[in-house]
Amino acid sequence: MEKVTSKYTIAKAALHSLQAALFHIEHEQQLTIEAITHPEETTNQTKLIARDSLIKRFEYTIDAFIKYVKEYVRVKLGAEYQFSKQLIRALFAAKKIDAQTCELLLDMVDDRNITAHSYLEIIANKIARKIPLYCKTMHHLLEKMNEDEKLWVKK
Repeated sequence: MEKVTSKYTIAKAALHSLQAALFHIEHEQQLTIEAITHPEETTNQTKLIARDSLIKRFEYTIDAFIKYVKEYVRVKLGAEYQFSKQLIRALFAAKKIDAQTCELLLDMVDDRNITAHSYLEIIANKIARKIPLYCKTMHHLLEKMNEDEKLWVKK
């Protein structure tokens, strides 16, 4: 159980870093996600750097999130899976997430894999636009799973 808590703490810190990047872009730089992902803005270095750093934080946040989910599934559901999509499907099968969240998380994993293996401006822009939704979804699910874990420990 200690390992689950440790993975949760790491995932939560990574998510906080992603949320901080979104806040910085929107409130301190006074930019919008649309502004940093607009195709005509590919010559504006400030906007490109903001977008690219957001994508990088997205990548490591998903990695930490999946590591937590993997440990949660192992301990809570008694199953071990090697691949991210298997973990997400296991959460759905156990009714920990609904079908819509499952599809969104599967898309999120696909987008993370794309950012790691292919870096085209059009793809980077498309994925960056989805990050706020992915961020909210991961936040909600982390909190839900953490509450579930607390209830489980009390039993």
